[in-house]
Amino acid sequence: MKKPLRYGDFHEYVRRAIRDPEDAAEYLSAAAEDGDNAVFLLALKDALAVHGSLSALSRKTGLSRANLHEMLRRKSSPRLDTLTKVLSTAGLGMRIVALRPKRAKRRPKARARATTLAPAAARPGRARTA
Repeated sequence: MKKPLRYGDFHEYVRRAIRDPEDAAEYLSAAAEDGDNAVFLLALKDALAVHGSLSALSRKTGLSRANLHEMLRRKSSPRLDTLTKVLSTAGLGMRIVALRPKRAKRRPKARARATTLAPAAARPGRARTA
């Protein structure tokens, strides 16, 4: 009989699965699509844990360990420059993509109208009758 999967086992599984930067990028993209900042920060913490401790990350980025710890809290809102610096140390970057492709607005085709301002008798090709 298999032992139930524990929380620590799951995190180890995730960390092994996202060692490759392409897999980590997909993992972070899926977390970002969720729209919840806490979910993304938790995924970022997993992706960064693969590359060592916060102290090692601090040395690589030039950011203090306290700032990194604060950034990875669930309720934080990291600045874009900090986020890109941290992602680049893990071999990752950010890209902006369109959520929905824009559709070209279709204008209805103008119909040729047979209306004129001149009276019928004054139209070319009509003879006047007296």
